[in-house]
Amino acid sequence: KPQITILPENLKHLAKKIKLTTTTTYSLIAYPYNNLLTQLRNETKNSTNNTGQYNHAQMCYFGQGGSKNLTEARKHYKIPADQNNSNAQSDYAIMCNLGEGGPKDLTEARNYHKKSANQENFNSQRCYATMCYFGEGGSEDLVEARNYFEKAAADKENSDAQYNYATMCYNGQGGIKYLEKARENFKELKSIRLKIGII
Repeated sequence: KPQITILPENLKHLAKKIKLTTTTTYSLIAYPYNNLLTQLRNETKNSTNNTGQYNHAQMCYFGQGGSKNLTEARKHYKIPADQNNSNAQSDYAIMCNLGEGGPKDLTEARNYHKKSANQENFNSQRCYATMCYFGEGGSEDLVEARNYFEKAAADKENSDAQYNYATMCYNGQGGIKYLEKARENFKELKSIRLKIGII
């Protein structure tokens, strides 16, 4: 999961409360003032914007500013997810997929991964493609899987997606055999002999 980000205006507001002299944006995981974390967690819980709700969900998930609460995290990820926040959509989908903070719901996970994937979230593109490939949370769809593995493979750090897209091109899964594309993506992987893909 990504590091938690704090809105600068939130930090400035809270910094004034405890008379800090700096308004630097800190990572919540590294920031040492527990009272600030607790205040921020309480304030973001009732935030009216999706970034505040997302930050609250992150704090609940990681146990920042209070105890870890996966039920609360899942609830607060869904709020910004339904307001088109791609990171929240991805994190909510992951929790649904794993059954964290509530029942396992692969249909919901697939739905929200697709929403996030359509906003260029590389992680959700790979996850959605994987679910389509295996028929998780819906029917098996190799054409869709190949399409989204290709999108995710554009992120050169996403080696799983590159490997799986190359493999599908090589085997002609979800479309015609495309050896040139397969070779291109295999070539970009730094250590293909050590890489184990999902396919």
